[in-house]
Amino acid sequence: MPALRKSIRRSLIALGGNISRPRKDVFGEAAYVAYNFKWSKSEIMEMTQHERNEWIGEIRKLIQRERKEQARNIEEDMKRIMDNTKNNAAGSR
Repeated sequence: MPALRKSIRRSLIALGGNISRPRKDVFGEAAYVAYNFKWSKSEIMEMTQHERNEWIGEIRKLIQRERKEQARNIEEDMKRIMDNTKNNAAGSR
């Protein structure tokens, strides 16, 4: 039995430290981190579930910040276009 426990423990470490989570969830987390940070599978799978979740949280914050900035830029561009349109219309009278 101790050899089996050792084998399971090694497998747990290789999967990120948690056997109770469905495999698809672990791979979903890994794919999300890999896609956004371009880290390798081995780097991500060596992390614990907690570490992966921390990085996922940070990625989400970065994405939210980026989306807010993009929305702000679009609003500024639209305002500038509207102002230019009004100015051009007033100047052509």
